Formats: sequence, structure tokens, C-alpha cells
Amino acid sequence: MPKKTTSSARRVRSDACKRARNQAAKARVRTGFRALLKQAKADPQRVAERARQVVSWVDRAVKTGVLHRNAGNRLKARAMALIARR
Repeated sequence: MPKKTTSSARRVRSDACKRARNQAAKARVRTGFRALLKQAKADPQRVAERARQVVSWVDRAVKTGVLHRNAGNRLKARAMALIARR
């Protein structure tokens, strides 16, 4: 519960907004990566374009600070390994 000041109430509101945005970005990356793994098994021909999309989402999440830089690099390396394996 925030203190009884207007600035703390404002801070709670802005934090809720930021939290929702960060959770959405993380969910987009996780869902995209899961879809990439699924597509690698089902339709290997279109894996490259899906991987490019996932890499873009990961880069955006890293740039905004949602994901750590090393976590982003790890996810991108896994996506690129799927392309190399096919």
C-alpha cells in the first residue's frame, strides 16, 4: 500500500503500467520461442523466418531492459542453432 502522498500513488500507477508492459514482452518472447520449437518439428522450411521474428522480439526486450543481455544472447543462439540443424 502506498504512502498517502500523491507522488507515491502516481508511482504505484506507473509501476503497474510498466509491469504489465514487461510481462507482455516476456510472454511474447516465450510464446514465440515455443512456437519456433514446434515449427522446427512440424515445418522445417519456414523455421528461418520464424527465428528472425523471435530474434527481433528478443532484441527489443533486451533493449528495453526486460531481459538481461546474456539471456537474450542465449535465446538467440538457441534459435540460430535450430536453423543450422535443419
